[in-house]
Amino acid sequence: MRLDIIKKVEGVWTSFNEYCGTGDGTTKEFRTPLTASEARSVLVIRSARAFEMLDPANRLVLLNEKDGTVLRDDADGYKLETRGEDPYLWVVFDQAPGFKVRVSVSCLGRQVGDCFKILPMSTSLKKRIYDKQPEIFRKRDNKVIPSDNDLAELGRVTFQELVTDWGGIEGENGPLPCDTESKKLFLDLKDSTFFGLFITNRSAELRAEGMNSFATDSKNS
Repeated sequence: MRLDIIKKVEGVWTSFNEYCGTGDGTTKEFRTPLTASEARSVLVIRSARAFEMLDPANRLVLLNEKDGTVLRDDADGYKLETRGEDPYLWVVFDQAPGFKVRVSVSCLGRQVGDCFKILPMSTSLKKRIYDKQPEIFRKRDNKVIPSDNDLAELGRVTFQELVTDWGGIEGENGPLPCDTESKKLFLDLKDSTFFGLFITNRSAELRAEGMNSFATDSKNS
């Protein structure tokens, strides 16, 4: 297989907030709107007042403030599974989402609802993001803790660089075009730190898919 390094990389759509259900404090299992055959790099999101991206191996750890000893360490992740003849994917949580906590999923390759077209992370994109991000992230000083404003600005830079189109995003007068000013307006109204992390996650997953696909094609050629 020949790798065409001149060909322009196209963006890929990712859904954002596909509704699965609302927590009641006891239910752990939620049917997603994704069939098992179309599920692609699925990301599970919980939200009440703010969005929270979950890792399957997420843990809930409580430490003693005085000596740092672990008081509680519980699984707080999830698994994805199928159910017999049901073609849809289910998400099963280690702990039941709380009352009125919204459960949703994001899936690469789906242009439904609120969705974003993103570029796979590349060396050149990493360099552009690095050059534009707040200086604190370039100092490589682990003793300096980034402020909320630093994290928000990093999210803005990442979002601007990786998002090439979107759907379902509206302003006061209807759908917004996906341009620099509209992206800024969108992030002014939303949590730019979260959306920066979300887009980074989806972009990295997209890159990983491409690398795995290339490795498989090369092995079979």
